[in-house]
Amino acid sequence: MQQHAAGGPRSRGSSSSATPQKQPGSSSALQGPGEEAAPSGESGERRDEQLRLRLQTSYFLPSLDCASSVVCCPDGSLCISNTGSHKLVFMSPETGEQISTFAERNTTNRYGSFRGPRGLACDLTSLYVSDCYNCAIKKFNLSDHRMTAVTGSYGEGDGQLRYPNGLALAPDGTLFVADSSNGRIAAYDSENLHFRFWFPLERGPA
Repeated sequence: MQQHAAGGPRSRGSSSSATPQKQPGSSSALQGPGEEAAPSGESGERRDEQLRLRLQTSYFLPSLDCASSVVCCPDGSLCISNTGSHKLVFMSPETGEQISTFAERNTTNRYGSFRGPRGLACDLTSLYVSDCYNCAIKKFNLSDHRMTAVTGSYGEGDGQLRYPNGLALAPDGTLFVADSSNGRIAAYDSENLHFRFWFPLERGPA
């Protein structure tokens, strides 16, 4: 590893063991093979922060069991689909503390319970969950966790699902669902979860 420091050429007669001095406004970084030197100055430091992922902190949550997805809610909390325990877990990313859970498997309301929740998405007011083994997509109010819409049943027809997983919410309000065992992407209206269309996923080379 070589350390590069900004500055002009070493003056004649100076010692080769002298420590390089970092000049005001310059940037220095440790470089690995194939890495380019970061641009000097404030813009270079911003670019460096954008390109590098650094572990800020980590938490151990003993309540997690096969967590499969996470989404950031508008209030800054994280919602985690805790697939193994069939419920959702809300936690604080600042403290790592569990805030709440809801929709446990033995809930009396069939549609409010989960069997292996997977994909998550949210907007400013609602949370969307792919309930994998119920073959359903569910929409909840973020303020009180009340379910406001549900769609899906096991099958291959329009509006049917076979073990849905990942979710993605488009800016126009379309909710895309990875309909895993049907090998396709299904699209729904996020307002009422009405089916809109689907398109198949072709298998790539082995």
